[in-house]
Amino acid sequence: MEDPEQIGFDDDLILFISSLLKKCKSTNSLILRQAFQFLPKFLVKFNYIFGPLLECLSLYTMYSRVN
Repeated sequence: MEDPEQIGFDDDLILFISSLLKKCKSTNSLILRQAFQFLPKFLVKFNYIFGPLLECLSLYTMYSRVN
């Protein structure tokens, strides 16, 4: 995840993170905290078009408010 340009299944990773957020309903997971540091790199890879990141970031925002 450190270099998204080398990943061909980035959509699957983002969907996985979204699924974890839906299941945990929290952003306190160590996996989620580590994964979210790489999301800006995915945004650059997508040429600053949110695409699949939109749901993931929406869920993160929603569940980070609950905590």
